[in-house]
Amino acid sequence: MALHFGEAARGRIRQVRLFIDNNPSPVVATLDIGAGQPIAEIDFRVRVDRATAVRAVAETADGRLEMRSAWVRAEGGCSAPPAGTGEGKLGDVRFRPTEDGRSLQVGIRHPNYSGFQIDPVTGDPIPPHYVSHVRLTAGGKPLMAIESGISISENPTFRIVSDAPIATPVALEAIDSKDAHYSATWNGAAQGATGAAGTH
Repeated sequence: MALHFGEAARGRIRQVRLFIDNNPSPVVATLDIGAGQPIAEIDFRVRVDRATAVRAVAETADGRLEMRSAWVRAEGGCSAPPAGTGEGKLGDVRFRPTEDGRSLQVGIRHPNYSGFQIDPVTGDPIPPHYVSHVRLTAGGKPLMAIESGISISENPTFRIVSDAPIATPVALEAIDSKDAHYSATWNGAAQGATGAAGTH
């Protein structure tokens, strides 16, 4: 899913709420947008259970609401078995900036189990376990806060694009549905740098 903010909207959007109408949990996420960094685009991967309308409702700084929607054809995203691929441990955080510093991808290694998946080995249901809150700051100022649920894909990944280089350091704090806490900081190192992640 990609959210694009037109020039007139940049710096004016306070919050965006995302809905996938026909998902078991239609509310995908609530994004609180910080005022310090002009954001042009936000991308992330979602699960789509079946053909549905996908909607974004934006609230501007003056309290006005605007909605955009699209029709998506998909099947079985919320119950698809976990991929279980890639290296790393639960809570590892990776920052991937572009060379110009205006785009930053942030990924958290986490199964984000939906509660509708079946263990392919045992045949038992997999209990829900997902990242529920992410808070990002840039240069000490709020960048974006995300309240999310089971419709965000495995290994949640968010990409933020700005009109200006994203201020550093970028700090991440996340909490999952089992109250595990994860944190990492990126100080503007080379592309592909891995943040120092911790849990408690």
